[in-house]
Amino acid sequence: MFKVTARTVLELGSELISSDVIAFYELIKNGFDARTENGVEVRFDVVLGLRSFSSLRNRSKEQEVPLQNLKERCLSELNSAATTIYEKARKLIAAADSYDQLSKALNEVYSLNTIRVIDTGTGMSATDLEDKFLVIGTPSRKIAVEKSVAEGQKKPDFLGEKGLGRLSAMRLGGTLSIETARTKDRKLNHLKIDWRAFEDVNKMIEDIDIKASTSGAKPSPDYSGTVLTISELTSDWNEGRIKQLAAADFAFLTNPLADSRNRPRIALVWNGERIPVPMLGKSFLKLAHASIWGAYMVGESGPQLTLNLKLRELGFEHPVVEEELRFGEKDLFAMIRGRDEAIPEDALTDLGPFTFEAHWYNRRRVKAEGGMDREQILKLHRQWTGIRMYRDDFRVYPYGQEKDDWLGLDREALMARGYLLNKIQLVGQVDISRSANPGLVDQTNREGLRETHEQQAMLRIVQFSIQDQLRNAMRRAETKYKAKRAKPVEAKTEIARLETRAQKAISNLRSVTTNQERETIEELQQTLLELTELAKILRERNAEVEGDAKLMQDMAGIGLLVEIVAHELARTSE
Repeated sequence: MFKVTARTVLELGSELISSDVIAFYELIKNGFDARTENGVEVRFDVVLGLRSFSSLRNRSKEQEVPLQNLKERCLSELNSAATTIYEKARKLIAAADSYDQLSKALNEVYSLNTIRVIDTGTGMSATDLEDKFLVIGTPSRKIAVEKSVAEGQKKPDFLGEKGLGRLSAMRLGGTLSIETARTKDRKLNHLKIDWRAFEDVNKMIEDIDIKASTSGAKPSPDYSGTVLTISELTSDWNEGRIKQLAAADFAFLTNPLADSRNRPRIALVWNGERIPVPMLGKSFLKLAHASIWGAYMVGESGPQLTLNLKLRELGFEHPVVEEELRFGEKDLFAMIRGRDEAIPEDALTDLGPFTFEAHWYNRRRVKAEGGMDREQILKLHRQWTGIRMYRDDFRVYPYGQEKDDWLGLDREALMARGYLLNKIQLVGQVDISRSANPGLVDQTNREGLRETHEQQAMLRIVQFSIQDQLRNAMRRAETKYKAKRAKPVEAKTEIARLETRAQKAISNLRSVTTNQERETIEELQQTLLELTELAKILRERNAEVEGDAKLMQDMAGIGLLVEIVAHELARTSE
C-alpha cells in the first residue's frame, strides 16, 4: 500500500495550478458548480502590499533607522482605502514600542490582508467539508458528470470533475478559512487549513489534523452559500494589478460572445471598490474586414461542416461578399487523411457537434467607423486578439494566450502567399461542450486538451476552415474584383508609346510657334525627358525590389526546410 507524505499535497498543488489566474478560475468554477444564484465575487482587502511588508520588516530587523521614523514610514505605506482593516493596522503599528514589537506588528498587519471568494450556492454541511472538500480527487462530481454525458444532457451538472480545484487556494495564500451553510442548516460550518503545516518533510498526510466545526448564526434563516477566505497572501496585490487582471484575464474567464443576460456573473472588488470587467461588444466584431462562422455536426448522413463567410473590406473596391460552404462526409474524410498523420475515420463521428467563429482585421486598414475612432478599434483589437476555446461557456486554458499558437496560424501565414491570417490579426473562439464532446477532455494540469483522435480531428477542422477556406474565399474575391496590375513589360511598352506621342505633339507645336515661344516648348521638352528618365529609374527599382522579394521568399523557404529537418532529427534522436 502506498503512503503519502504531507508535502505531496503542496507538490500536487504547485504542479496543477500554474498561475494565479488558474487558481482564481478553479475557485470561481467551484462557486458556479454550487449553483450560485448571484454569481461569484472575488474581494481583495489589502492594507499592506507584500513588497512593502518585506522591506519594512527587514528594516525593523536591521534597526538602522530610528524607531519613530520607521513607524512613520510604516504608517505611510498603509492603504487607507482598506477601510475595514486600515484602522486596526494603524493601531498595531502605533502601539509598537521596540523594533521587535514593530516586526511582530507588521506580521499581524500583513495577516489582515485577505482574498475572499464568495458565492450564494447550495453551501456545505460539516460532513460535506470533511467527506468531500477534504478528499482530494473526490469522485462525486466525476460520477455525476459521466452520468449526465451518458444521458445526453445538454450541459453536465458540474463544470469540474477532478476534485483538485480546492488546491488552488494554496497558490494564493498560506491559510484558508471556509465559512459555509446550507439552507436547512441553523448555524455556519467552518473549516481552517494552514497549508504551511504540510511543509514538514517528516509528516505523513494523516498527521495533519483538520476538523470541521459548527458555530455562529447564519446571516439570515434562509441563507446558503460559501465564503473562502485566503490570508497570508503569497503575491503582491495592488489596484493596478487588479485592473490589469480584470482586463487581461477575468474578461476571458467566461464566454465573451454569450448573451450578457445569460453570461455568468463574476464581480471583482478591490478594498470595497468594484473593478469593472470589460465585455466584448458585438459592434466591434461587425467592423472585422472578414469573418467566418463554422458549425460541425454529425447527422443521419454522417459528419457535416457548414461555413458562412463574409468579406467586407479586403483593401480594394468590392461589394460585401457572403458565401456558404458545405462539406460532407467524403470531403471531411479526405481532409483528415491528407495530413502527415492520418486520423481514424470514426474520430469524426465520435467528436460530436461544436461551433467556432473568427474575425480578421487588417490593422493597416483600420479606420474610424461604427462610432469609434481608429485608436479605439485598435485598442479593442489588441485586447481581444486570439482564438480562445470555451467549454459550456467557461474558458479552456491555455488556448488563445499571447504566446499560444495552437492552430499553427503563424507558421502557415509565413509559408502562405497573399493574405496573412496569423493569430495576431484574428479574434474568435471555439465553443465545445462536455456532454456533446466527451472526447475533448482537459489535461489534469490545465495545459490544454488531452491529445486524442477527437482532439486532433477538431483541430484540423478549425485549421482547414480558417487557413484554407477563409483564405481561398479572399483569393476568389481578389481574382473577381481587384483590378489587374500591369506587368513590367506592358508598362515599359506603354511608356514608350506615350513618349512617342508626346514627342510628336512637341514637334507639331514647334512648327506653329514663334521664336519667342520656343523657350516654353524647350522647357516642355526637358520636362518630358526628365519624366522619361524617372520612369526608367522606377522600372529598374521595381525590378530590384521584385528580385529582393524573390530572394527573401527563397531564403524563407530554405529556413523552413532546415527547421523541418532539424525538428525531425530532434524527434528521431529523442
